[in-house]
Amino acid sequence: MIDYSPHTKYTAQKIQDKVTRGSYFYCKFIVQTELGKIDIEKIIHKLTERYSLNLTSRQRTYRLKQGLPVADLIVQDILYKDEWLFILLIKTPNSHRHSKETIGKVTSTTSSAYTSKDKIAELEPVIWDKITVGQELTFIRQYYKDNEQFNFILNKPYLCLDFGKCEAELVRLSHKKYAEHQTKFYRKSNKNFSWTRRFKKTEIEKLKREVTQILNRVISQKDQTKALNDLLAWQNYFKVYAVFRGNRQQAGRLYTFGKLFFFSRKRQRWDQAQMPVMDLTIIARYETYADSYTEYCMRRYFYESFEAELPREISKTEDWTLINAYIDVEYNQL
Repeated sequence: MIDYSPHTKYTAQKIQDKVTRGSYFYCKFIVQTELGKIDIEKIIHKLTERYSLNLTSRQRTYRLKQGLPVADLIVQDILYKDEWLFILLIKTPNSHRHSKETIGKVTSTTSSAYTSKDKIAELEPVIWDKITVGQELTFIRQYYKDNEQFNFILNKPYLCLDFGKCEAELVRLSHKKYAEHQTKFYRKSNKNFSWTRRFKKTEIEKLKREVTQILNRVISQKDQTKALNDLLAWQNYFKVYAVFRGNRQQAGRLYTFGKLFFFSRKRQRWDQAQMPVMDLTIIARYETYADSYTEYCMRRYFYESFEAELPREISKTEDWTLINAYIDVEYNQL
């Protein structure tokens, strides 16, 4: 399966979805196109043939049941740069089984919601030691007859993406545990972890230094306009990029750190000083951006030209006549 991504958050969400379903092996590379001699469509075609990326959902399920791996590809044209990001993810039968393993052993007396997972829970759990990972990587290379350097998702360095000025890595985040004696009802997850994005530790230290310097200027300078604008820009970065569970928690801690630092220096609370409030949100599920390379290029070209997205009902036709008519109508309205 091929996913065409318009931006980094879309790419991050797609990676998270695929890893959650068992795509534990990946290869990431960037293709430079500044000289105009690289045919991206040709690269995608070669990868499609080599890794069977055009299989249907039923065919992919059948291959996994037969003990064969399946592949996914995420392609992103990095805006305002002559670069294309390719992320190839491989799912093996073992990684697929591991992604469905539940906490503890499921018995037939449990609720019907878990009945479909009885067979999975009865199997021996997959332990990802160095030998097992090596065997899986060898299996992938031999099957696809390719010496591509694949990485295991649980090994360091983790799979990172550029989130603006910072890098965010894909990690497993443990779920909160509740005391058994509590009378409140909490939905119990089948797993004790989930995949999410987290800023690297070095990035967190850099962001702490930034907010410390900004707040020092807010406190010490008589004209606070420039410093407050910098603080708003610092907060706006998190509003844009801290949209996953992991880095949203980190952003909240940094916000709290800034409040405590401000109080320790000025002896005035954040709200009393009428400092800007940082509101954090979580992204919704992104809809499919494009089904083909041609449609993707159409929508990217339209966005770069007009800074607006071309509606999918038009781009899916891949008809430039309809696109030109849409442009004429929009300009006539202006």
